[in-house]
Amino acid sequence: MQQREHNAAKDLKTGQMGNKQKGKGGRARGEIRGPDSPYPVPLSIGWGDQGLLPRTPEQLANSLFEGALPENERQLAVEGVLACLASARSDRGLAPLPLRGHLFFRNVQGIWACTNPQCSEVTGRTEPCPVGALHYQPTLSCRCGSRVLELLACEACGEVFFGGYRRDDSQNPGSYFLSADHPDLEASPEMALLDRDYRNYAVFWPSDNRAPLTSQWDQVPTRRHWRPANLSPADGSVTLGGGNGYLYHVPAMHGPNPPNDDRARQSYPAICPRCDEDRRGRRLDTPIRVIRTGFQKIAQVLSDALLRQIPQNPEHSNRKLVIFSDSRQDAAKLSAGMRFAHYRDALRQSLAEAIRTAGRGTLAFQGQLAGQPLDDERRRLAGEFAATHPAEVAILSGAALPALANLPAPSFVNLTYAQAAQRILQRGEHGPFPIPQFTVDIASRLLARGMNPGGFVQDVLWTDPEQRRGPWRELYEWNPAGQPAPRLNVSPDQQRHLGRIDTAAFAEVMDIVFASGRRSLEAQHIALATTDRLAFPALRPLVQETADGVIQVLGSRRSRLSTHDANSLQNIPRYVVAYIHAVARQNGEVPQTLERDVLDYHGRCGVLSPTQIGVLFAGRLCLVRPEEQFFACPQCRRVHLHHSGGICIDCLGRIVPHGHSGA
Repeated sequence: MQQREHNAAKDLKTGQMGNKQKGKGGRARGEIRGPDSPYPVPLSIGWGDQGLLPRTPEQLANSLFEGALPENERQLAVEGVLACLASARSDRGLAPLPLRGHLFFRNVQGIWACTNPQCSEVTGRTEPCPVGALHYQPTLSCRCGSRVLELLACEACGEVFFGGYRRDDSQNPGSYFLSADHPDLEASPEMALLDRDYRNYAVFWPSDNRAPLTSQWDQVPTRRHWRPANLSPADGSVTLGGGNGYLYHVPAMHGPNPPNDDRARQSYPAICPRCDEDRRGRRLDTPIRVIRTGFQKIAQVLSDALLRQIPQNPEHSNRKLVIFSDSRQDAAKLSAGMRFAHYRDALRQSLAEAIRTAGRGTLAFQGQLAGQPLDDERRRLAGEFAATHPAEVAILSGAALPALANLPAPSFVNLTYAQAAQRILQRGEHGPFPIPQFTVDIASRLLARGMNPGGFVQDVLWTDPEQRRGPWRELYEWNPAGQPAPRLNVSPDQQRHLGRIDTAAFAEVMDIVFASGRRSLEAQHIALATTDRLAFPALRPLVQETADGVIQVLGSRRSRLSTHDANSLQNIPRYVVAYIHAVARQNGEVPQTLERDVLDYHGRCGVLSPTQIGVLFAGRLCLVRPEEQFFACPQCRRVHLHHSGGICIDCLGRIVPHGHSGA
């Protein structure tokens, strides 16, 4: 087929594929002979007197090849014609017929689901699921006859909820009918989202016999509850008082004098009943989200895919992509959003590569000290390690000298040069690797691409953000033949600017390590966040496993990270205690004893502090590459790169071995 297209393209170049004619209405016509057919078919560039109009491949197939080819071959023939036209060039390098393709993509405005877990329209499921068949448009009922409601999800843990517009049941106080349809059928999808409030919209949690971690809470200006309730799939009615789930309930809104404060009419709860994620007091004050695609993210994904499809000249890049909008404001938002999303993607790729190559510089430098022959790559790694890790270089070099090998090593308490060198090499071989070191590596990789390591917020772009003075590029030496590096002689303001860049980059790295929605490093089988196991070994393996699980539990709620201005709590969060006690029961230990041992170990490592309860100190965390085997939860499918005490950190179910890691 490719050879035929090549020959046809040559024929187009030399004008041997038919005679051009003028048809009615100014249509340009020509004759094209199929590779296996002696019969010419017309090529029309317009229809009637309408001039040039876009046509689908199906329309082209019927117009060009009707009567000449069987119906099942016409579409392939059109693809061949378009491939020929795209490949052909005249002697002057011009295409004989320029083409323009239009690709249409529709954003997902939401997902709706059948409320019957036993829905007869579902096929292929091998595990229990709280919802029935999925729908991409709101509808009253599923084919199985059950009511369809909007599907919602917790941003932190992924738990699903039903959302629906409520209507009071006049015959039964405390009961409501829920529907996926907005009461105003003429409202646009955007307005339907904006005008939701507690009075017209309800959220139901199909709990599968699980109780909320927090069943009631105070939130200005009134108290909120997760109340036991029963949802009937037959008619979408919800009745308070026990059943198959819990309803988000604000009692004050059902009294004779409901509060007028907009905060009391919030349609979504501030606390997830499953993971206890608490968003009170934040700008986005709920973890519950509708399931829809964002325009900016879709535009970024499509742009990336299209750029990869556009052929690239090997001598220089001539690929260009223009993204536009009818609104100047939308265009500005789209530009800024795509730029920031591209930065985060580049940061994620740089972190993955840094994890993959971590420790190789240490081993290359040790090989150089031992006089081993090194190839160009290992020499480069050894040189980079020597330039960026002077303290470790001094230890390794000292350990190689008999006069220093048995002397105390600086910065390594109670260790000699030889013992400290052994620890450095062990870390280089197996990890764990301190996360702050990755931030330095990532910054170097981004600077080599000409990107600001801290992103694109004003504080990191300018030395004086208010006056927009002192661009960030002035902070670095841009050597065309080498790696950009911070300038040595900078002013105090510029030094603070560099500090802001480092702080912002570190916060972004932590966002990637504990990304939500199954996008964390652990979920992607890339790395596990852990303690410094070499410097602070745990008392026993179960303490280490549980401590790592607690790190994932707290880190997945990024509001608990020190890089995100986490506030100190009065007590260890209940979801942390629930996980530790579940591990203890699974392994036949006393829950309070394991809780004490794990928290003491975290305090010894500096990951947690008794003076700032519930704050996870990111600067003391490390990353370790995954082992061969990983574990997964059969119930919620959460991936665990370690045994985690045998308990899932999300649903507290038992986890099982699940094959080999893809690392």
